[in-house]
This record gives sequence, structure tokens and C-alpha cells, in this order.
Amino acid sequence: MDISYAIHLNIRVSCIVMRNQGATEVLLLERKVLKDTSFPKGKVNEGESLQDAVTREVADDTGWQIQVLDFVDSYEYINRDEASKIENWDRVYVFLAKPIDYTTGFLGKNEVKGIEWVPIENAKQKVSYENLLPLIEKAEVIFTKTNVQ
Repeated sequence: MDISYAIHLNIRVSCIVMRNQGATEVLLLERKVLKDTSFPKGKVNEGESLQDAVTREVADDTGWQIQVLDFVDSYEYINRDEASKIENWDRVYVFLAKPIDYTTGFLGKNEVKGIEWVPIENAKQKVSYENLLPLIEKAEVIFTKTNVQ
């Protein structure tokens, strides 16, 4: 372990947005800079609640309003920037939500290239990171139990 790196601790939120249109669908984002497929995600601002942060992040990424249904799980990861000698230690709190106002349409702002609703089985194949698979499965169980339409 190289102890010369500066450590930055970050709290982030992510949201698995699901809807039922005859079959359960998941909202996926294609991000420009990272060139990946994932869920809305971002940093929690100082003094902001996790629920407010996840609601804001989904709105920032999509232009939509959501209703947070439940907490799904959390995970951690570390990104090391060799050039700046910084390690970012991130803890991500993942929530499940349903859309309540998504009539405005995708605005294509910030770091998001595109968004799409996909059937849950396709979402498991399209996400860029394997650690998201058990989160999708947990969210699906919660979503089914809440009997959300």
C-alpha cells in the first residue's frame, strides 16, 4: 500500500428505477465520459439526505421525478489517480425508485449520452459492471413485493 496518496472519501447514491409496463423494465443510462451503461449515480452534497441526493441525481441525469421505494444495498470501490497521487474511496448507497413524472423527456445534459427502458433480463446483460447484477436482483424482489404498477 502506497501511503503517499491523498485520500478522498466520497458518499454517493445510485438509483435503480423500475416500472411495470406489462413486464418489469429498468432505466439504464449510457454515460459519455466513462463510456459505460449503468444507473443514475452521483455524489451526496454536504448536509444533503440520501433520499434528497438520489432524487436530485435522477433529475439531473434524466430530467424526471421519482418516488423512492426502498433502500437496496451499498457497495464500495477505490479509484486511484496515479498522476495526481489521489485515491478516491467511494461508498455508494443504492435505492429503488419508480418514475412519477417522466413526461419531460430526456434532456441530454451533463455526462449522460442516452437513456433507455429495458426489460429486466436485458438490463442484467447490458450493465457494464458485474457488481450491479446482484443489486438488480435484490431490487427486482423488492419491486415485486411492493406490487408497483
